[in-house]
Amino acid sequence: MEKINFEIEFNNQNFSDMDLSNFEFDRCTFHNCDFSGNNLRMTEFIDCLFDTCNLSSIKFNNTSLKSVDFVNTKMIGVDFSNTSDFLFSVNFKNCNLDYTNFYKVNLKKTQILDSSLKEVDFTECIMVESIVANCDLLGSIFENTFLTKADLSKSINYTINPIKNNIKKTKFSYPGVLGLLNQFDIIIK
Repeated sequence: MEKINFEIEFNNQNFSDMDLSNFEFDRCTFHNCDFSGNNLRMTEFIDCLFDTCNLSSIKFNNTSLKSVDFVNTKMIGVDFSNTSDFLFSVNFKNCNLDYTNFYKVNLKKTQILDSSLKEVDFTECIMVESIVANCDLLGSIFENTFLTKADLSKSINYTINPIKNNIKKTKFSYPGVLGLLNQFDIIIK
């Protein structure tokens, strides 16, 4: 594995056509960088920040994301289910994560703030004690998802079946909480 020096800052770089397989980025910051469509096979990101980047349609293949923050970043159609689960830890703020897949990903204590999460797959995802605030979850899928002690009280447009998901002590607020009743085909006045 080729190691990148600690604390390097990358600005306005286009990585979309570069082979970054088997690289390790430790405490690096990426500002306004384009990774779109890249295959990040066996790549490690440790304590990194992606700010105002484009990671749409990137491919994770046993990629390690250890304490990685994404801010103002576009990540449309990304499949996180192929990331390494060893020390996996991510947070998102003001990101576009539409059509993203978190199938069976451990998002315990993850913060997803001020982001678009339309048609995201959270099937069998672990979101225990996660905070999803000021997010639009229109069309997102929650199936056998562990939402214990999660906080969705400031998010909108979610539909979560309380029978098919673990929602013990999960925080919701009105009117979002009505999304727990959609599958029952009842009329609320």
